Amino acid sequence: MSDIIAIEKAPAEKLEDDFEEMTLLITAPCSGGCIEGEYILASADYLASVKDGELSRSPGRLLWYIKKERSGRDWGFNFESYEICKAKVKKYKDSDNRYYLFDIPEKDAADPQLSALKAHYSKPVVRETKWGKFTLDRELSQFEANTETLSIFVETDEDKGETAEKGFEALEGFMENLSGWDKKMKKFAADELCSLANDWARDDDENYDEDDNFIGEEITPEIFMSKIELSEIAIERNGSFICYYSDGDMFWGHSVEVTGNISGDLESADMVG
Repeated sequence: MSDIIAIEKAPAEKLEDDFEEMTLLITAPCSGGCIEGEYILASADYLASVKDGELSRSPGRLLWYIKKERSGRDWGFNFESYEICKAKVKKYKDSDNRYYLFDIPEKDAADPQLSALKAHYSKPVVRETKWGKFTLDRELSQFEANTETLSIFVETDEDKGETAEKGFEALEGFMENLSGWDKKMKKFAADELCSLANDWARDDDENYDEDDNFIGEEITPEIFMSKIELSEIAIERNGSFICYYSDGDMFWGHSVEVTGNISGDLESADMVG
């Protein structure tokens, strides 16, 4: 066991008394944690589990503490996507699917039920459309595609699902009038953010001469609209969307975010990133 794992930090008062051993199909490696003083509470999700020979397809989460001072990307328990392993755990009292992880007695464990699920989840799910080939990202519950100028994301019909009928229906309506949406969103963003863009211009030292006179460009709504370019579209299953525009350096390389819904309403425009 890694010496950065802080077994002594296990929150005994929040856990059931008895240890359990489960065989798990891990979703993905740990990628982050919550800092708590000198420790980090790390976590990893699992897709399915087997206990006493019985398969459960209810997803869950493992949590464990590690010391904050560590080398590289070591999380103490280092998993791989779709890894099958045995885990020594205690269940959290307030949850049916959260467990505190004490040990991994066996990595690369053999279990025919989880192996069948692993083969299924490891197989790529691809959807061909007129806008490109979309590939399912199971962890993020979305289909993704990239064109020469756009990244497009479509949310699945349900979390961890494999279909996105609602999202692709909304995408089709959006893309068929992409030019109209683009003009509408640019005008909306200009109305909302043109004043802020001018504030940023006045904060840039390069826009002043030696006598401290402002020599930068006054950004009109028309100039604002000409500078931003649509770079990303994210469609949600309920018909809402988030679009991102490159900022034309008006916000020093940040992005312009516009939100709305396929019914035609635009809701917000912000500088983000």
